[in-house]
Amino acid sequence: MKQNGVKRYIHTRVDIYFPEGEMKCRNCPMLFEHQSKKICWRTGEPIIDVNGTGWDCPLVIINEGEQNNG
Repeated sequence: MKQNGVKRYIHTRVDIYFPEGEMKCRNCPMLFEHQSKKICWRTGEPIIDVNGTGWDCPLVIINEGEQNNG
């Protein structure tokens, strides 16, 4: 960071792959636990039910039918 502040930010994206039908917080690498509370690393949202997604989940399904064969 520059002494006079940030001149600009660089926007990036990361691919996260989920098994079909399993796009849930419990399978997401952005879920972490802090003092026995589950929190989304990306949004800061407390996650009550890890078997779904949070209200502010930023994940967007790009192509549900596409398969990744590694």
